[in-house]
Amino acid sequence: MNPTVTGALIGAGGAAIVAVAGFVANVRNTGKTTAVSQNAVEVSQRAVEVSQQAVDAAKRTVEDAEFKEAMAKVETPIAYLDAPQFKVFLDRDAERLRAAVERIGKVPEN
Repeated sequence: MNPTVTGALIGAGGAAIVAVAGFVANVRNTGKTTAVSQNAVEVSQRAVEVSQQAVDAAKRTVEDAEFKEAMAKVETPIAYLDAPQFKVFLDRDAERLRAAVERIGKVPEN
């Protein structure tokens, strides 16, 4: 699968989950029927399934020999991280960025 398409699918799956969660919250706040809420939950569950399929496709893609060869030809390193690994990366990066911004005096230290 095209890595750009894979990334778009992962993003779309996440957006769908957020959109459905917002819809469910709105339905609860407006007192709509339980059937509407149940439908929203089913859509959300399907979005989670589709999102997981996209994650699985991305993992298969980065493990594919043809993909690796294509990336090597254009001298592009593959930096795939699954969700837990990516969270660790983001947390570390955010801490480094926070420290750098504080060092240059752009935000007060807390």
